[in-house]
Amino acid sequence: MSVNDYSFRIHLILLTLILPLEAMALDVNKKFGKPTDEEMSMTVYAPDPDADAVKLYSNTDVQFDFMVDDFWVVYRVKERVKVLKPEGASAADVTIVFYDPQSSSNGDRISGVKGSAYNLEDGKVVRSKLTGDLKSKERVDKYYSQVKFSIPNVKVGTVIEYEFQRQSPYIYTISDWDAQCAMPVFFTEYTITIPSSINSSVPTPPTMKKPATAKKRQPRARRHRAALSADIERETPATAAPVEIQTPANDDTAATATETATDSTATAAPIMTPPTMEKPATAKKRQ
Repeated sequence: MSVNDYSFRIHLILLTLILPLEAMALDVNKKFGKPTDEEMSMTVYAPDPDADAVKLYSNTDVQFDFMVDDFWVVYRVKERVKVLKPEGASAADVTIVFYDPQSSSNGDRISGVKGSAYNLEDGKVVRSKLTGDLKSKERVDKYYSQVKFSIPNVKVGTVIEYEFQRQSPYIYTISDWDAQCAMPVFFTEYTITIPSSINSSVPTPPTMKKPATAKKRQPRARRHRAALSADIERETPATAAPVEIQTPANDDTAATATETATDSTATAAPIMTPPTMEKPATAKKRQ
């Protein structure tokens, strides 16, 4: 489907797993900065009671923005995580790997990094913000770099929120998107909006063609007979040549009788059968 005169928008929403009734009591909260009472008091994720943490909400919004005299594709990511066990506190340590070649300045950029931790203390929700000293950027290799940050004051019961933007000049290569990850995901959505000025298409699965049936190879003897039959059919019917028959003469004279036998037509014979020639008539003895 060609997109040349309107904006094209894909919106995917996944409520992961087939949730039991007790899990459905947890409403989807899309408002950042305001965790619900259910999220703050949550102690176990019913579909996966052994989970150390659960991703309550994940949103990826992809848009094409006009920047630096050209279009760039911008990925806006928002995540909310609930820590259920001490091991789940590692969700506060986030690493974002992005394409950043040393040989060119035309690479991806990370910006707008924000994060917060929400804890319930004395019946009140206390917020701890991510500060600049907890952010860092380092090179992985000559092609990739990474941004790392750690959200402070995270423990069992904490609700973590963070967001960032990744800007890329490679508008014809959309990054992969994973609906699931190492921890269980309760709700995730992905939105991509393509402006009318960018010609794009949505690929459709190829049509599978039925494989052609291979012809059975004939035995060698059968092929030989078929070729011989074709040669016989291509032959042009011939006219029999005159036949001279000499008979013994009397003592003092020698007589010669000549008779001509002519076939008016000749018909091709069946396969492997030579044509049948009519027997020439017997010449009468000349007196």
